[in-house]
Amino acid sequence: MTSATPTAQTTSITHHNHKVKYKVPYLDNKGLDYGQWSFCSRLVLQSCNLWEVVDGTSTCPNQTADPDAYKAWKQKDHDAMIQISTSLKKGPFNIIASASSSKECWDKLTDRF
Repeated sequence: MTSATPTAQTTSITHHNHKVKYKVPYLDNKGLDYGQWSFCSRLVLQSCNLWEVVDGTSTCPNQTADPDAYKAWKQKDHDAMIQISTSLKKGPFNIIASASSSKECWDKLTDRF
């Protein structure tokens, strides 16, 4: 029995009181589909209100000065890292495996591909 290799990662989001599913194509090992992957990933991240963390528009608040904002930002960064990392094949994943933020993940992939 042969199992089919999945070609896209599915993300489900509740948006305006209805559930929406997005399929982001996996970034292949050679990065030949980087343009499509980055466009689709950015749209999903924007829809999830995570893009501003990834592109650096929103920076991490000071943990001491505003612990609630810090916690919320860290959760968004974590969610964005999950969205990015789960849409990569093994080769691109290895590029970001040591990253400590979603912005670092995105920048490493942009620099590589």
